[in-house]
Amino acid sequence: MARELVLFIQNTSGLSPFGPAGLGPNIARNLAVKMARGRYDRERAPAAWSYLVREAVKRYSREIAPVRADPATRELAATELARDFERRHKAGDWQ
Repeated sequence: MARELVLFIQNTSGLSPFGPAGLGPNIARNLAVKMARGRYDRERAPAAWSYLVREAVKRYSREIAPVRADPATRELAATELARDFERRHKAGDWQ
C-alpha cells in the first residue's frame, strides 16, 4: 500500500513534489533550502513528508477507493518520498 500511495502522490499534480504547485512542491522547496543551508536532517525529513502522505490518503479515499493506511504504512511512504527527494536533489533534478 505504501508504494501505491507514493505512486499516487507522484502522479497527482497537486501532490507531486515536482509538480507545478501544491503541498508537495512546498515541502520539497523547504527541504531544498535546508539542504543548501546545511541544516537538512535526514532522520527528520520523513516527518515533513508525512503531511503530504496524510493528505494523499484522504484524497485517494475520495477519488479512488476507501482506504485506511496504518501508521507504519504512512511512515514507510513518507520515508520513500524523502529518499526519492534526496536522490533527485543530489542528481540535480531539483534546483
